[in-house]
Amino acid sequence: MESLTSFIFVVLFSETNKPIGLLYRGGPKEATSVSWWLDHKFRGRGIGNEMVDLFANILKKEGVTRIAPLPIEPHQGRHNIASEKLAIRLKAHFANNPV
Repeated sequence: MESLTSFIFVVLFSETNKPIGLLYRGGPKEATSVSWWLDHKFRGRGIGNEMVDLFANILKKEGVTRIAPLPIEPHQGRHNIASEKLAIRLKAHFANNPV
């Protein structure tokens, strides 16, 4: 099973070219582990959706066929609905290859 080298991508805001988020991927192409973070000032604007769609395209170009189970951590002690929606969106890009 071929593994990808662990890698962190920095997400830049197009208007200022300043970092606003991070994306991580690593592990086997058949069950790649992913994670992300987006600065709270940029949440609720659709940027997370764009970020996840772009991330999915990058992963596919690298040969990723499936995403590993993705646990969603609570945010400030509450269920993190926004991250859960992003996880569902990302996994939908790989729906023909579910884990």
